[in-house]
Amino acid sequence: MSDGAERDYCGEALADAGLEHEPPGEQEVEIKQLAGMSPLDYCLVRKTVAKRLGIRVGELDRLVRDVGKRSTVDDDPEHWGVEPYPAPVDGTKLLDELKATFERYLVLPPHVPEAIALWVIHTWTIDACDISPYLALISPERRCGKTTVLKLLNRLTRRAALASNITPAALFRYIEAKYPTLLIDEFDAALKDNDEMRGILNSGHSREAAFCIRCEGEDNHPKRFSTWAPKALAAIKDIPDTLRDRSIVVPMRRKKKTEPRHRYRDRDSYEFGRFRSQTLRWANDNIGILRDAEPEVPDGLNDRAADNWRPLLAIADRAGGEWPKLARAAALALSGDDATEDTEGAQLLADICRIFAERKSGRLTSVALAAALVEIEGRPWAEWRGGKSLSAHGLARLLKPFRVMPTTIRFGDSTAKGYQLSDFKECFEAYLSQQGECEPSQSNKPDAMGISEGFQGVTPALDVTVPKSTKSNNGGHCYDVTVQKGYAENFVAPRRCDYCGGMERSADPLRRRDWEGKPLLHQRCEEPWLDRRRYCAYCRLGPGINNPVGLWDWNGREVSLHPRCQELWIDRERATEVRSSQ
Repeated sequence: MSDGAERDYCGEALADAGLEHEPPGEQEVEIKQLAGMSPLDYCLVRKTVAKRLGIRVGELDRLVRDVGKRSTVDDDPEHWGVEPYPAPVDGTKLLDELKATFERYLVLPPHVPEAIALWVIHTWTIDACDISPYLALISPERRCGKTTVLKLLNRLTRRAALASNITPAALFRYIEAKYPTLLIDEFDAALKDNDEMRGILNSGHSREAAFCIRCEGEDNHPKRFSTWAPKALAAIKDIPDTLRDRSIVVPMRRKKKTEPRHRYRDRDSYEFGRFRSQTLRWANDNIGILRDAEPEVPDGLNDRAADNWRPLLAIADRAGGEWPKLARAAALALSGDDATEDTEGAQLLADICRIFAERKSGRLTSVALAAALVEIEGRPWAEWRGGKSLSAHGLARLLKPFRVMPTTIRFGDSTAKGYQLSDFKECFEAYLSQQGECEPSQSNKPDAMGISEGFQGVTPALDVTVPKSTKSNNGGHCYDVTVQKGYAENFVAPRRCDYCGGMERSADPLRRRDWEGKPLLHQRCEEPWLDRRRYCAYCRLGPGINNPVGLWDWNGREVSLHPRCQELWIDRERATEVRSSQ
């Protein structure tokens, strides 16, 4: 245990056995020593010790077994015992050093080291928060550094407990007993076919709702268990949408052979201990301010992402320096509307929006819309269920939760079940960040969604002249329409920022800068783009106190390098040139 006196397990075991419990003395010490022996050594002395203590051998066996079990379960790891740093701690310097620590051992995408460093401090200031975002480490394959991140977090976060497997019952009971920072590796295996685990984890995101209720004891008395604790989850490929929505998702990748990093050794160190001590001191000094903080949230975050990032933005604002700017850039890059992956329903709505724009039509039959969805590459509709493509009936089932139903629509001289663009108006506005792709560029008499007044239901209007399409689709089962006027002529792919990869939005436009490479950038990304030269082109680390990053000339081009990395860079470039010439 981190602060209190050592627990007297031997005394508890003696009391359970009905023996008189004297103050800790020879009996207790001897039984603790027996519990720490190897099985062979214990077998050699058990009868002699039992005779000297005046108890049966079986009773001695139970005492030793109970002491061993309790100490194994209840003893806290040594690194949980942390004393606050004796002097005030500079938050900016602390975050800089935490960020550099992760960069020393790992190859991480842009903005990820900043997010992880802020999350580390969040684990020490969680008592000031109403929301605790999960840190989700997601990789496409194994050996991408997820476990190394968790091992570093195990040395840096508050009361860290690293586990490669845990059951739902153990999860909430361990949180209730220990209030740890829970680090779960191999999370995709633990969650397989385990809805109970997912429900418990979902509950732990908000302090107010972070409870589950289970029956406890022989009388099945209902008891409320807390699920409130910081959590980091490592998985391959993905996690369920409900957990992703509650997480700061960190994409991981396998490092290249040309990206050397320091090897992490599985042991505690003075440096890790100093970080824990300094972070505890900083948290103690600032937790009152963080509890009342209301940080400004960037416009590009949805409501849930904004909730996830508020605790981290508050930490960055309190630390000062460049961190308020770095934190907001990381929030937009990792959790912005353009960075977050769509859920199944949002993917469907986005694809339908695009189909209406490309077809330049205000209405489509159910069969035509389903066929168009199946043709989109990279989407799940072609192999929707059991390898079969999405059907019109399957499409109707997917759209039913959005309260969009197929209706009977007239197409020329015939009618068919289908959908009108106006049916999706509220869905597009609520679930899609950009609806402009669905809107017409011109129209005769458009309504808010760009549908001309001539589009009617099954009852024909006198001024409607919509010819049936002669283009065959899906074996001739196409009732699509070709509209002469009123819809966008071409679908224009959105422009993306050359630094963060985010799409252009009206509130966050892109500008082409007259710099090297003519980059297309958000305004918030211009300084990071210029500042990228601060990092060494060989080891990808920033400048150190005695290890600055300077500009070196290599065959007429400038390269940012540490002095110690110059020769290594030259050797690598020459080797590359030799391979290229062969």
